Amino acid sequence: MGLLYLQHKNLDLNAKNKAGLAALHLYTSRRDLGMIITLSSYGCDLNVTNRNGDTPLHIAVSHRYLEITRTLLAVGANPNVTNNHGESPRHMAAKLKE
Repeated sequence: MGLLYLQHKNLDLNAKNKAGLAALHLYTSRRDLGMIITLSSYGCDLNVTNRNGDTPLHIAVSHRYLEITRTLLAVGANPNVTNNHGESPRHMAAKLKE
């Protein structure tokens, strides 16, 4: 089902599944750059959190998905959002460099 159709039907692009994941979390995990860009262009919440408080950017950084990380930042994801463990994507990236 296309995003235009879903948006036309006023469906929530930020809705979460039973596991607490929004579409942007899922497409980030799948490294689907095209869908990430599409969802962001339709106004999805780039800082939506899962049950652990992780945003899609947390997921991209923790898996070292550099292209996805750069794209999320370019479209406006906040690198300073903290998860339930008090970690931000910026903090996680700094730890990975050590």
